Parts: sequence; C-alpha cells; structure tokens
Amino acid sequence: MAKTQVQSKDITVPLVAIATGSILCVPVLLETTSLPAQLFHQWVTMYAYGHRVLPGLAIITCLIYLGVAFTRRTRNDAWVRYGLAGIVTVSIVPFTLIFMVSTNNTLFGLERDARVAGLVTTDIETGKELVTWWSRLHLMRSMLPLVGTVIGVTAVVDEVKM
Repeated sequence: MAKTQVQSKDITVPLVAIATGSILCVPVLLETTSLPAQLFHQWVTMYAYGHRVLPGLAIITCLIYLGVAFTRRTRNDAWVRYGLAGIVTVSIVPFTLIFMVSTNNTLFGLERDARVAGLVTTDIETGKELVTWWSRLHLMRSMLPLVGTVIGVTAVVDEVKM
C-alpha cells in the first residue's frame, strides 16, 4: 500500500505544473509587455514549452492510473476510482480540442502575422483580453488533473483503510 501512496503523491506535483501557465506566466506577460507583437510571440513561446511536456504528462499519468486500476480490478472496488482518475486527468485533451482550439488558433495567427508580415491587426488591450481569456480557459483545464488526483487519492486512502 505504501508504494501506491508514493505514486499518487508523485503524480500530483507534476500536474500542478499545468496551472502555472495561468497562475505565474500569463500575469508576467500581461504586466511586462506593451507591444502586441511581443505579447503574441511570448504567448506562442510559453505555449510551445507547455505543449512539449504537459499533454505527455497527462497521458503518462492516465496510463499509471489505468495500470493501477487493472492490477486492482479483482481485489476491491478502488479500481473504478483509479480508472476514473486516469480518464478525468487525460480529459485535458478533449477539453483543449473543444473549448480552446479557436482561441489558440487566433493567437497563433496574430503571432504569425506580426512575425512574417510585420502586420499587427490588434491593439495591446485587445491582445491582453485574448491572452486573459486563454488563461481562464487554461486554468479551467488545469482543474481536470487536479480532480483526477483527488479521485486517485481517495482510492488510495480507502485502500489503506482496508
């Protein structure tokens, strides 16, 4: 049982990293950037760093939870919660596709126009509003792995009690 506790704890820390884009990075961008082209470039850079790591973290975490669910399926009912924790965690992917792609594409397009054509089609306030909207969506998306972690921890706690 102790090994399961360590695994859940180890899963929680990296998933908190998902929210740092909204909690730490975006406020810095909004407070320190006065040019739309710079804001869009910084957002694209921040997005690229997160995109390289965070979807993979969610998928790996899901696979860990599903692996634990598979090994527990004949022992007790906790396996259902482990499986649910994995599914909730990886649901950041469909959330992104359903709710965030249009905002992402708009920001990518504004950055590309500024970089390639030197064309800035929006003022800094409109740019900041768009990045703020993305940040809110991102924070909502960040709650999914947190909820998955809570579900996983409740399964661990119940198993420890058994």
